[in-house]
Amino acid sequence: MFKRLLVLLVVFVIISPLFAEGNKEGGGETQKVYKMRFSHGLPPTHSWAKTLDEFAKLVEEKSDGQIKVEVYTSGQLYKANELYEAVRKGMVESGSMFTAYVQPNVPLIDALSPTGTVWNREIEDEIIREFLKEKGPGWEIAKAMEEVGIKPLAWFSTGCAGNLGGYAGTGKEVIVPEEMQGKKVRSLGSLNAKAIESWGGRPVYISGADLYTGLQRGTIDISYVTPSHLIHRKLSETTDWYAAGVPGASLQQFYPVVSVDYFNSLPTHLQNVLIEAGKEVTLKRLDPEYELNPYTENAKLLQELREMDGLKVIEPDSTQLALWAKSCEPIHEERMKEIGPEAIKIYNMVSEMEKKFGLPYYFIK
Repeated sequence: MFKRLLVLLVVFVIISPLFAEGNKEGGGETQKVYKMRFSHGLPPTHSWAKTLDEFAKLVEEKSDGQIKVEVYTSGQLYKANELYEAVRKGMVESGSMFTAYVQPNVPLIDALSPTGTVWNREIEDEIIREFLKEKGPGWEIAKAMEEVGIKPLAWFSTGCAGNLGGYAGTGKEVIVPEEMQGKKVRSLGSLNAKAIESWGGRPVYISGADLYTGLQRGTIDISYVTPSHLIHRKLSETTDWYAAGVPGASLQQFYPVVSVDYFNSLPTHLQNVLIEAGKEVTLKRLDPEYELNPYTENAKLLQELREMDGLKVIEPDSTQLALWAKSCEPIHEERMKEIGPEAIKIYNMVSEMEKKFGLPYYFIK
């Protein structure tokens, strides 16, 4: 009897590690796997979409497969203007949305860079880096986004700061505000429309898909564009000039976001995975050597525009840019006071950065 028990004990000691290994590989008790659908409106070949794919892969890797990310591109699940409600209500767990589609529900975004704010890459980078450290104007907006049910996990620039964004149009070029008089200008929102009207222009609402024909047929005379728009959408064929750097629209950013309810349902270690993946890919996009860096791509395209026959590229000087900023100060002050003290606080934080980098600035009291 004793020998039999001894044999059984030896067998148990030998094979128990094998069972333990089986549990580790999924043969026994397994860890819960969470599905996270990620929706956005960009085509899969777009450089920004490729960055979002990197984010999804990082989440899976850092979670050891505990979070399975299903990426839906090109608006397969929800169109851009539907995504906020879809994420907030949990109809989809996560997605990527642009400033313009967040702003109606988070008015504080207007304080970051309303039409007429003169930006450069240094300001943009500083705001994003401070967001990652949970401080600064970007972090204040992130907290406001959480309050309405969406949590930003990363902060991506569209690469349009400085001369990588501006007005393009037909006919006589527009370099200073008074030259806008009587022009039909594509409007990108109510605040943008107020600025256009203050310059003597007429706001016209048309979609991005209609820009080419709109400029070609005279539906609009001017639109805010980037070098990418002019080349990839072939808008250079229907425009005569590009005024690089004119602050003709509120700055656009895009954010990978997750439903606050979904985020809170995850164990703490998986919440940290989402945050760390977001930080990693955000920092990567800021690296000038990163192949998908949005500034690098747009800067190359701007140089192509400078060398293009038939298109005049104008780069206004600091005095001319200051005229645009100065003309918008009353509009900014009215809007920030309408939103409330928090908006004034954020606006002044950005103004402090503009002052630091030698750009036109204005403080609201």
